[in-house]
Amino acid sequence: MSKEDGHPLMGILAMDCLKHYCIQLDFQAGKMRFLDSKHLDVTQLGKPYKLKFWLYSPLFTDHAGLAGGKRAHSLVDTGWDADGSVEKGAIPGATNDWMHLPQCVWDGQTYTDLDVGTEGNILGLRFLARHLVTFDFPRRTMYLKPATDGRPLPDLEAKGALEFLLQLKRTGQAQGWSKEEHGTIYLESRPDSETYVFAARKDGDDRIYHYIVTRASKETPWKLQKAWRTDRDGKVAEELPGQ
Repeated sequence: MSKEDGHPLMGILAMDCLKHYCIQLDFQAGKMRFLDSKHLDVTQLGKPYKLKFWLYSPLFTDHAGLAGGKRAHSLVDTGWDADGSVEKGAIPGATNDWMHLPQCVWDGQTYTDLDVGTEGNILGLRFLARHLVTFDFPRRTMYLKPATDGRPLPDLEAKGALEFLLQLKRTGQAQGWSKEEHGTIYLESRPDSETYVFAARKDGDDRIYHYIVTRASKETPWKLQKAWRTDRDGKVAEELPGQ
């Protein structure tokens, strides 16, 4: 796991340990705080959501998913590095395992630029990071206080990689995606600390174009390492030349 994440890991704090504590995740400050559950000023923590522990300690809250739907409970998963997932049928006409939502309204709050799967209702890390999150596990309550006006938490390094890819498009060097074509591009994954995988969907085209943008270190320039196109079933249909 240390190799995959690009930095050393000394261990994992899992739910069988954390469920005994009150923990606050402040994504903007980059801090995790351990608080006293008995002396919380809940008026400063945002909206409360009751939590339920199920078998093997997965964490649920009784609320519909990010795209609505029939089911009224959602898995809270800080290990899911996208915004989450929605139940099948919640997005009319959805045919892909992954979807990009330009906007959604969840519990009265508007959120923009969401990346979601279609495996069931999950609230993931990218969604939670739009808030100040407080898990009062002893009292089985999660508090969410919006911190980004519904937008994704800024990732300055990702912005640099994205701007490099957009510059390739503007100059006609983004393989498979000409400067005259329009569409949506979003972050698909981050395999290591200096590599980003972006996905692009053209307007009126259900195929997806994937681009790996990487650099050797923070002092070196970005480069396009690999590009390919997948069909509507997610299968690789064409390998595109890199930079």
